[in-house]
Amino acid sequence: MSTFSFFVPRMLTEYDETRVKGIFASVICVGSVTRVDFVPIEGEPRFQKAFIHMEQIYNTPANSYITSEVFEGNRGVRVYPGMFNQNEYWVLLKNKTPVQETKLNIHQVAENARILQSVVEAQANEIKSLREQVALITRTETVA
Repeated sequence: MSTFSFFVPRMLTEYDETRVKGIFASVICVGSVTRVDFVPIEGEPRFQKAFIHMEQIYNTPANSYITSEVFEGNRGVRVYPGMFNQNEYWVLLKNKTPVQETKLNIHQVAENARILQSVVEAQANEIKSLREQVALITRTETVA
């Protein structure tokens, strides 16, 4: 399993996971994709961000350049997703915070988030109470 994960900061929303996987495998010939996570860009309904998690990077000179620039040099590399359209390109950057794959379903993730939210609320209440106690002790010591 590869640890390579790319970030594309701007991609048309017409691209879905199947299409991105095909482009990476056959058009730009980078490698096989495990999954793609899309994030909308606020105020840009035609565009999205994409986090592309690789299963395998093909062993080619072009990919040696891409992996060297992106993962070692921390620079972006421009690639062209369309074979005949050189006006559209993606900038491949290093995904600095890849989200690990999980076996949890969406309901389990939502329940875990709900539990964490209640823990955070309880901690916030405890912090508020402790601050009030510290303020009371501080006022008492100042008066005495």
